[in-house]
Order: sequence, then C-alpha cells, then structure tokens
Amino acid sequence: MKVKHLAIVGGGVAGISAYISAIRSGAFNRITVFDACGVGKGSGLSAFSDRMLCNTPVELNSIDADNVMDFYHYCVRQGYACTPQDYVPRSLFVEYLVRTFEQHRRQFDAQCGRTEVVNLSVNAINHQTREIITSSGQRYPYDNCLLCLGPTRPSAYDVDQSEVENAKNAVVFGTKLSAIDLSIYLCSKGVHTTMVSPSGELPSVRTRLYERRDGPRFSERVALRQLREAKSLEYRKLNAYSKLTRDIHESGTNTWQDMIGDMLQRNMHKPTPLIRRTLMLAPRIIKRYLSAFTYGNAVLIQQFIDQGLLTILKGNKYDYLSPKERTLHLDGGDALLPQLTMNDHVVQITYEPSSKVNVDVETLSRYGIYASGALNRDVDLVVNYIRYITQNNKKNISLMMKERRAQYEDLCC
Repeated sequence: MKVKHLAIVGGGVAGISAYISAIRSGAFNRITVFDACGVGKGSGLSAFSDRMLCNTPVELNSIDADNVMDFYHYCVRQGYACTPQDYVPRSLFVEYLVRTFEQHRRQFDAQCGRTEVVNLSVNAINHQTREIITSSGQRYPYDNCLLCLGPTRPSAYDVDQSEVENAKNAVVFGTKLSAIDLSIYLCSKGVHTTMVSPSGELPSVRTRLYERRDGPRFSERVALRQLREAKSLEYRKLNAYSKLTRDIHESGTNTWQDMIGDMLQRNMHKPTPLIRRTLMLAPRIIKRYLSAFTYGNAVLIQQFIDQGLLTILKGNKYDYLSPKERTLHLDGGDALLPQLTMNDHVVQITYEPSSKVNVDVETLSRYGIYASGALNRDVDLVVNYIRYITQNNKKNISLMMKERRAQYEDLCC
C-alpha cells in the first residue's frame, strides 16, 4: 500500500485539530507535525497565570470537529466544575490539547499509522518537489500539506517572575486581549500598571458567545443594528473606564454577542454581501466587539482601576520608554502574524505585523497545500474561536480527499 503522507505545519490548536480530522478521514497513514516548541507547547493559548481565561466558552472549545462537547466532557472528567457556557483557565485548555493529541496518536499507532513530531520551524515549502524545508535546512517530502500557523507570542508573555516581584510599577503597551491578560497578572501581584495604546480603548465585554439560529436574517439584522450603535457619537466620546462600566452593565442583555458565532459560520458556508461588508469594516467599527473579552476579566479590570492599581491611557509607547527604577516596560501587542511569499516554486513563510496575506491561500491547493489558523484572517476576527478552526480543518481534509479522487479518475481515463 502506498503511503499517503500529510505534513502539518504548526502544533497549536489548528494543528492538533487538523491531526484529529486527518486520522478520522482514513486518508493518510503517515502524518508529520512541525513545531519548534512541540505539540501544544507553543500555542497562542499558552498561559503564565490561572487568571488567564479562554476567550470563548467551554462549549465552543472542542478541537474535535465531530464532537462539539469534547472539551466540556474533558473538564467534567478532570473534576473541574463548570457549565458549557463558562470561561475556564487557559492552562486547563492547553492540558486538554496535549492529552487529546497523545490519545489520538496512540489510536493512530494502533491502526498502523505513523506520527512524527519535528521540533523545528518551517521556513519554506517547495511545491514542485513537494518538500518541507525546515530552519535547519532539512527537507521532508509530503503528499499534502496543511499550514496551521498561529501568531507569535507577545514578548511580554515571557516576563520573568523575579522581575515582577521586584517591580513597583509597570507600563504595558497595548489595550487588547494579550495586554489585558498581562495587566491582570501584574495588578494581582500588586504592581501599579499603566496600559498605553494609540486608541486608549478596551475591547467590549461579553458574557457568552452563542451560535444562534433565529432565521436566515438574524446576523444581518443584528449587524445593521450594531453598525448603527458603533457610530453613536455619545458612546464614542466616553473614556475607557466609562465604556467599560457601561459594557459590563449591558453585557447580559446586548444582542451583538449572540450574532458573532453565527456570522462567522455563515461567512464560511454561505456569506452574504452584508456579512462580507461587516467583516471588512471590522478594524474600523466593530473590532472591539469581535475581539471582546470575558465578563470575569472585565470586572477584574474595573476593580483594579477602582483600587488605583490600573490606569488606561491613550498615547504612543515611545513616550513611555524612558527607564525608571523598578518599572517594567512590557509590550502586550507585538505578536506577529504568519505571512506567505511566492518565489518561483517555493513558498516562503515569515512573520510580520501585516493583517493581509500576500498570497491567495486558496490557490495553493493546486500544489496540495491548504491553509488554516491565522492564515485564514477570518478566524483571527474572534480570537481563539476554536469551533471555526476545527470545522475549517475538517473542510480542508475533505478537499484534499476530493482532489485526490479527481486525480485518480484522471489517471484512469
């Protein structure tokens, strides 16, 4: 029997999800996973504190596309008390990632499959010779390749514990999710923290993230309403603390959070012009809703502000870089996104701050290369929206099988 070899570049959420779908498809008997940090170890969901929560509820965090409650059942088996709607520590989810991968690896071995984990980063792919080229120059052949790349970790995530213990003050550059995680951690240690960003704005607050099915026009109706609310002059004039207070107060009754999951599902399966337009406007109008943070963390941020431990300012980080005694300067927003560049028959992989991908990833399928994770920028709209990733990976595996059948039929004709 001829070996069908799948190369998965990236061992985070997208990579493990792809691995599970590939095994279940029965289309491959050899799978190689490339990740310099190891499977589940370099994930963007890695945490340095149990105060860091997943950005989506338990019921949406399964990495098994065929079992949407898999993570919830894992939490129950581990004795962690939660409901499907709860937001749990990221450390619990990372543990789930690693254990689920190992469980499926054992099953694949029992089916006479072969799994290899290569602890090297991938710099390029030669689609003519169908070879993966690692950072060390080693080459690995493949039949199909699935790029499951995520953003790099913010440098602030590598903060040294001893530095935090000796610090009196800290300046965190950024006011989005990574910066919020870091600021909560610092404030919980008694460090007086200032968050600085050009917008000086926090994301909105959500208590849930449902996938509603209230008729075909649900997302369109809510999107129109939210676009009108986002343009409200009165709301835009509020400072960060006032917006936070209002968002916390309204978080249990607003409708936009019910729309997000449904909107992403429709964008993947059957997008409408309005949904496309809404997503295109995301950076300017609705990004703070799409990248909203959890109610529990919002309350913590509010408490730290009330206690005088946290300040949120609008400004340029270069105005705050002057060294001060016992003051930490940490960048919570310097993560880079994967980027692709075509050079003849070689696809180069780099990491850049750009939100656009230079190469149309769908055209790579002609070379047996498919893309998931952060290369699909729609996934990145809602940070760590796992269900979208798992369904996208299952779809990619199905496309590989369909393409293989088409090639076989061509040979037989």
